[in-house]
Amino acid sequence: MRRTHSQAIFRLVLVGAVVQAATGCSILNLKRTAFPSAAIMDDGRGLYLDDINTIINDSSLSTDEKRQALEDLGIEDDALIDALLS
Repeated sequence: MRRTHSQAIFRLVLVGAVVQAATGCSILNLKRTAFPSAAIMDDGRGLYLDDINTIINDSSLSTDEKRQALEDLGIEDDALIDALLS
């Protein structure tokens, strides 16, 4: 039986997907990446940009509430907080 070009491409993509799944590689990785030099908060959790973005983009919070929330995350540098809020 003769294979068409599209069948060959489909098989190649399928093999690639199986290899990615087997090795833990993924284009859509839902797990947060842990970096060895990541900032660690007082409670042992890592500090992630997602956490910062959630606070900064929360339209229900005032600037002072956002500042307090960023401080609660463990960001102590006032200049950094000012930069994040600007």
